[in-house]
Amino acid sequence: MGVAAGGLVVSQPRLPGAGPAPAWAAAPPARVTHGPSAPAPSSAPATRPAPAMPAVLPAGARSVSIPSLQVSAPAEPVTASGGTLAVPDDEAHVGWWMPSTAELVIDGHVDMEGAGPGALYQVRDLRPGAQVVVRTAGGSERWTIDGVRTYRKGQLPSGLFGWTGASARLVLITCGGPFDYATHHYYDNVVAYGTGPTG
Repeated sequence: MGVAAGGLVVSQPRLPGAGPAPAWAAAPPARVTHGPSAPAPSSAPATRPAPAMPAVLPAGARSVSIPSLQVSAPAEPVTASGGTLAVPDDEAHVGWWMPSTAELVIDGHVDMEGAGPGALYQVRDLRPGAQVVVRTAGGSERWTIDGVRTYRKGQLPSGLFGWTGASARLVLITCGGPFDYATHHYYDNVVAYGTGPTG
């Protein structure tokens, strides 16, 4: 995701983080893959039923907006296969995926060769308290960003996908960090995580 020879390249070795480290950040790293890693959910039984997201579950996400970044993007369903999460072909779109009823994952390109910045180009700039609105045919869900973290590609926390916590979780994920001109890929994944939703 985010392959771009013509886009701006972040020169810092790692992007700055914001907010508290999530509980799953201390988990063992996931196996190395090319794109965002999507390990299978644990087979251990959950101690409590996971909360559901009523608007997204029956209808699916139609669009995602981030007012503080002036982002509004159509949303389309994506899937995870072979440990890699798919990304929409259109850099202006975002993908949505629900690895559990308690977690909504939104992914997209940071930028794309010949097209410029993608829908999630500025995710690294999100600050705690920023709002993310997910619109569906049945209504909207509003999420609050708790923080942003940057991880080396293939080293996403193993608990990132398949959340079964007591509260629902939003994950926004894109590429970031230095750009490798030899492989035409970014070194890192930028992950923003949030809590909610509210109607």
